[in-house]
Amino acid sequence: MFINRDFYDLRIKFYHIKRMGWVTSLRNGPTGVGYTFECLLNKKEDNLQLPDFKSIEIKTLKYFSKRKIHLFNATPESIFFSPIKRILNKYGYPDSNYPEYKVFNISVNAIEEKRVGYNYLTLKVDRNKRKIFLHARTSKNIKNNLNIFWSFEYLDNILKTKLSNLAIVWSCYKKVDNKDMFFYTKMDLYKYTNIDNFIDLIEKGLISITFKISFYKSEERFGQLYDKGTDFSIYEKDIGYLFEKLN
Repeated sequence: MFINRDFYDLRIKFYHIKRMGWVTSLRNGPTGVGYTFECLLNKKEDNLQLPDFKSIEIKTLKYFSKRKIHLFNATPESIFFSPIKRILNKYGYPDSNYPEYKVFNISVNAIEEKRVGYNYLTLKVDRNKRKIFLHARTSKNIKNNLNIFWSFEYLDNILKTKLSNLAIVWSCYKKVDNKDMFFYTKMDLYKYTNIDNFIDLIEKGLISITFKISFYKSEERFGQLYDKGTDFSIYEKDIGYLFEKLN
């Protein structure tokens, strides 16, 4: 498949970074590997649903890491106002430090039910309606139609906008004088295929959705709903089912 000019430009920058060898992380914690690489590209950090470098989304991983790859965030749709607030009100559970406030930090997929209190949550794909529904039932098998969903078209637009072209950068890791250090050694290039493959992976449970609903703890906004994003993610070993590898 044709590799576009943006990939060539990124390759040049990647080889320049690779020649730098070991670099000190510019941030502590698990996000340091990606943040440091983006800083070396002179990219400013943002939360936009746009690619990281021209038309290319970049995912930076450590070798032997078993963490899932974050694909994108997509707030669910609904016939009701504020579906995130609706989910929190119905299925949220007390925060461990502030039990008077609810949180909802749950991952769901389409092949196994996630128990939340007396309820079981899963994903259901409706190909006729072309939607992925958040499905719920009680312990007594009473189904609850939440009317919370993601349309195929909505997800396809996000994928085409943010993940049409993908680069996965691999890095070695070591700790020196209590500082994280990375050596960016390899870059794999991928092209998004189509929404049908994405939906197939949802049905097989290879793509999961994680809700991260909490509340602000800062003094000026304490207690207000804080939606940290609804995350679609996949393991690196399965990425080839969604994207076509170019190199």
